[in-house]
Amino acid sequence: IENPETGEDRNIYAYDRVSGRVEPICIGPADDAEPAWSPSDANLLAFSRAEGRHHQIWTVEISSDGKPREQQLTRYGGENPVWIPDGSAILYENNGQLWLISKDGSENRPVLVKGKILLGHEPYVIPSPLP
Repeated sequence: IENPETGEDRNIYAYDRVSGRVEPICIGPADDAEPAWSPSDANLLAFSRAEGRHHQIWTVEISSDGKPREQQLTRYGGENPVWIPDGSAILYENNGQLWLISKDGSENRPVLVKGKILLGHEPYVIPSPLP
């Protein structure tokens, strides 16, 4: 759940439909927005965090003890994260360019088409149909 009305100090919560409770995931002074659940791991969430004017891509994993473990993936910008269908990487926007980063942050590269950087805004991933 993201509350777009709050301006620049948003937090991320999850709504538990079974218990009817709202559980905090990312709470703090930074602006946390654009949550995207991993398609392959129900306990892993990617999101954009802004401290001041700079956005970065983060993940948060909800462990078996219920405590969130956050990890910053990008260091030079990033927002609007979306997972690729197999959950191995996150597509995101950085300064009008599309980038792809592995879910552990070990590989980060621009998306190229015929050797040229792909420009885009608010990326979206459509899964390929099965053969």
